[in-house]
Amino acid sequence: AGSLQSPKAAVLGGFVATLLPGALQKGGNEVASKLVLKAAAAPAAADGLKALLLSGLVKQGEISPELSPALSEALVKLLGNSATSSQALPLIAKWDRTGSMAEKVKAQVTKMVSQLKDRKGSMEERQAAAKALAAVGNQEALSAAISILGNSEEPDALQSSVITSLSEAGKIEQAAGIFGKLKPSLRTLAFDEILKRPEASL
Repeated sequence: AGSLQSPKAAVLGGFVATLLPGALQKGGNEVASKLVLKAAAAPAAADGLKALLLSGLVKQGEISPELSPALSEALVKLLGNSATSSQALPLIAKWDRTGSMAEKVKAQVTKMVSQLKDRKGSMEERQAAAKALAAVGNQEALSAAISILGNSEEPDALQSSVITSLSEAGKIEQAAGIFGKLKPSLRTLAFDEILKRPEASL
C-alpha cells in the first residue's frame, strides 16, 4: 500500500497487479479494507494505480469486507473521483450487504448508463462505463450494456468491450439472447465467451 504514495506510482502498476492476488489470499478482507483506505488517502498522482488496485479487488470473488464508517467514507471518496468511480462502483454494490449505500449506487449507475450511451464521450470513458455496469450487474446496468450490443450503429470497439466486460463479470449469458442480432464481426468473440460458461446457451 505504500506504493500508492510513491512518486513513481504510475509505473508501479504492473508490479502491484502481480502482488495483489497473493496479498489478498493471505490477508483477505483486512488487506482489502486497508488498500481501499490507502487508495482514498493517496494523492491524485496515484490515480492510475488506485484504479488498478480497485479493478483487482473487483475480480476477487471471495473478498467482501464489512463496511465500517471509515471504509464507506473511503469508497464514497473514490466514487466521487472520475479516475476511480467506475472501479469503486462495483465494489460498493458488492460489499454493501445492508443496502446502506443503495442510493449512491443507484445514482452512479444512472450516471454510468448516460456515460455509456453518450456518443460524444470518449471511447475510453464509454468502455470504462461498460466495465463498471457489467460488474454491478443489476437490471438497469445490464439492460444498458445489452442495448449497446443490439445497436448496429455503435462502434465495434465499444461492443467488443461490452462483450468482454460481461464475460469478466460472469454475465455473458445476458448476450446469448441477442446473439443473432450481433454484427458478424462480433459473433465469434461472443460465441467464444459464451462457450466459456456452460450455463449460457444460445
